[in-house]
Amino acid sequence: MGYYGLINSFDKDEAATKFIIHRLGSGIALILKDTVNNIFTMSHISLPSSSASKQGYHLLFPHTFVDTSVKDLYNNLLYHGANKRNIKALIVGGAKLFLDYDMTYQENIDNIKRELELRQIEIEGEDLAGLVKER
Repeated sequence: MGYYGLINSFDKDEAATKFIIHRLGSGIALILKDTVNNIFTMSHISLPSSSASKQGYHLLFPHTFVDTSVKDLYNNLLYHGANKRNIKALIVGGAKLFLDYDMTYQENIDNIKRELELRQIEIEGEDLAGLVKER
């Protein structure tokens, strides 16, 4: 949780570089990409907002939170040569894992969509809000 990656590749071979995040649970994998300039970022986000963060945790691990992760991924893309108009998003995860009253998964989904809309980033694909059965 709270990790991210960046690929800035001039290699047009699509099989050359791959990323993967395992065990998303109620967390979200957010991928921002500029396929024209071949730059990609991805993070594993687990909490909807850094506003409840204590003791600077959001500064040490910005990709734990929706707001700080989207901002950082977006800025990293731009810094590495992405064009704002080319940036698209893919979002995956947000499973309902816990008790009925825990809506963290839905808050993550709603906040990511809001942050992307603020930056005028089109969501190119999503697979969200599945159910996880207890074993």
